[in-house]
Amino acid sequence: NSFCTLLLPSSMGHKAQFLRGQRDAAKRRHDRHAVAAKAHRAEASGRPAPTRGPAVKRDSAPAVVHPTRPFPSPAQQQLLLEAPADAARLQPSATDLLRMLRAMLPAAAAPRRGANADAEDAAADSAPSASPKRTRAENGATATSSESGLLVKEATARAVFDALKSEWASLLVDDVASRVVEAFIRGGGKHGDAAVPAEHRALAEEAIDAVFFAVGQAAVDQESKADASAAVPRISEAVAEREDEGAEFVSAPLAAYGIADLYALATHAVGRTIVWAMIECGSPAQQKRLNRALAAECLNLATDRHGVHTVIALVEHYPPSRKTIAPALMPILADTLLPDAAGAKAAEALLTPATAAAVADALGTDAIAAAASPDALQYAGGETKRMLRFVGALLTQGLQRDTADGEEKSNADARAQALSKIASALRPQLLALATNPLGNFTVQALLRALASWGASHPVAGPAMQQATDALLKSKSPSVVDLATHPIGAHVVGTLAQCAAAALGNALRPHLLKLAADKHGAIALRRLVAQAGAHAESVAAAMLQAMGQHIGTFIADEHGNLVVQALLRAVKPAERGKFYSSHVKNHVVEYCQHKFASHVVHCLVNGGADGAPLDAASLTALFGQLKRSLVDLAGHVSGRFVVEALIAPFREAQTLLVDALPQLVAAQGTQGVIIRLYDVCDSANRKRIAAFVRDSLATLATTKQGSLVVQKLLGRDAEAPAGAANAPVVLEAVRGALQAQRGLAESLRADFFGRFVVQLAEGKAPVSASAAPHGGRGAPSGRGRGGRGGGGGDRACYNCGE
Repeated sequence: NSFCTLLLPSSMGHKAQFLRGQRDAAKRRHDRHAVAAKAHRAEASGRPAPTRGPAVKRDSAPAVVHPTRPFPSPAQQQLLLEAPADAARLQPSATDLLRMLRAMLPAAAAPRRGANADAEDAAADSAPSASPKRTRAENGATATSSESGLLVKEATARAVFDALKSEWASLLVDDVASRVVEAFIRGGGKHGDAAVPAEHRALAEEAIDAVFFAVGQAAVDQESKADASAAVPRISEAVAEREDEGAEFVSAPLAAYGIADLYALATHAVGRTIVWAMIECGSPAQQKRLNRALAAECLNLATDRHGVHTVIALVEHYPPSRKTIAPALMPILADTLLPDAAGAKAAEALLTPATAAAVADALGTDAIAAAASPDALQYAGGETKRMLRFVGALLTQGLQRDTADGEEKSNADARAQALSKIASALRPQLLALATNPLGNFTVQALLRALASWGASHPVAGPAMQQATDALLKSKSPSVVDLATHPIGAHVVGTLAQCAAAALGNALRPHLLKLAADKHGAIALRRLVAQAGAHAESVAAAMLQAMGQHIGTFIADEHGNLVVQALLRAVKPAERGKFYSSHVKNHVVEYCQHKFASHVVHCLVNGGADGAPLDAASLTALFGQLKRSLVDLAGHVSGRFVVEALIAPFREAQTLLVDALPQLVAAQGTQGVIIRLYDVCDSANRKRIAAFVRDSLATLATTKQGSLVVQKLLGRDAEAPAGAANAPVVLEAVRGALQAQRGLAESLRADFFGRFVVQLAEGKAPVSASAAPHGGRGAPSGRGRGGRGGGGGDRACYNCGE
């Protein structure tokens, strides 16, 4: 509505008025439907229909609070205990009964499972009451402490259960009464919880057995009879009493409500919460009975929106179920044309390091091959994503070598065999998957999983070799097509981690094409970075292969990044040869080029070992740039090369200090001046301070000069006490302000000068690196991949830096 209001100002014509009328009509219909829905809910719960009062405008949304009914009085408790079955079916009385049970069974106050459980409980607890509103957290905090002392003597969980067990079947599928049943089951806590009293645990197990009886498990499942507790005969006696009274007896009481078995209860919109509670809180024997009863229907459960959570609960709370559930879920994944989101969610819950091998074995080679086929990817569309995600998660979570540490050799061999099966199934479609938006992740997971076992492993080693050959030796598409593909380049990058030598041999004949391509350049850089001990030899071979075309790549947007990566990998002597052969005759031109200047900076600044060019080559480079050093210091690209030359050459420091008036007046030279001030000796620092002192009145009132003085003052202000370099500029500026009468007042009146005065007086000691326009940090922070890429910085609107 707000969006429509913005689009439709009152000044627009008939079309705008029509659209506004349509919007208002839709809003009125929405309001009418909301009022009708509230009235219907109130009628169903026995509460008076709400009346719509005047709208109240709030400044902000209030905190969410839930009004709660007062705890039932002793007289009300007596009425509830006289007819608990009837009370459990009505919303207000069921809430009172549930609060009593939570006071009797503290473990029953545990949070319910499911996305809408909190909202359902909040709605159930909300009722007209004179008690003050409290948050749900406050209600839960007092439910088991202060309320337990208000129970009448006759109020015991056993008494309530004995009164309800004859009506147990009808309570399971009642939207309101099912919460009471769930409270009995959760009241025993999880099996083995020492904090739960034994009688509460026994009562919970008896409640679970009553559910088994209600769905006919006690009568038809002969194997389960041995696992059942002694509570079943007592429940049978209660039902037999009703039979003597004329009630019709059935072997499965819930059959009268359309619930023929446990599967039907698990897929029921209400009964599903009972099954979840049974799985989470049942004893091992009861969990075994549940697994045995539901395993045959696991496939149907996983495709049902209610039943899928039952499968997940079994996997989470009863690990032995994974052995039977895993094979049962595989048809969902194998049928790529009709996969189900719920089934995929349940299948992913099976993926643990302990079960991944069994899941992979159950999945089978044919199923994976069908899921990864081009036809399936083309016709199944988005549905196949679930299959690819499952296989990728299987490779990542369960079949890597590091997840098998510490287990028996037989289990590790089984995992390797399962990984080999998946690699064999995916091998024919690796190239198609490598360029698929989702399949490429599966291919990368496969390569990493195979590489984790090592090339010498008898099973995973050959599988890795075959997968590598399938990607590198294909002719259509070739490895070059893969490396220059926006998605396939990521797979090539993973190959660089897992099979750097084989990838280097495959890409070497195509260096020129790859280095000029955006994605190919990334592949080459990752290849060099992942080569490890062989990085130097790989980089040297690539530089030699580029040959006479190296100058083209130095000035190329993407090629300069490759050249930088190669130069960082080789030794200083090799970098010296590169300078003499390809840079020496064009060094001044390259320093002023948007992309080539990054290569020159890489030569001066050093490689991965931190060492720059060899001494002879570095001296020769400085000799060629010496005449143009001041001009380059003010160039948008060359100034970074000058910054790198200041530290190793004192002559560069002297030349720049001599040209300080010219540098201060130029735009964007603040970084060079600050670098010069940081690394030069004390004599040159004093010369800089003297220049600032003598020219303070002029410098502080111009934009460029004021920025330079501010940065120098900030650098001195942040220098630690006792530092080797004394804050000479700060002392010089303070001395000038004191010695020259009226200078401080005139600078305070100037827009730029007032900042200089404030810094000198210490009122606003802002460091140069924290200034609004920012003092440029290390040159390596510019652009992509170090100083590569020819961009990445935005000029300050004020100073242009």
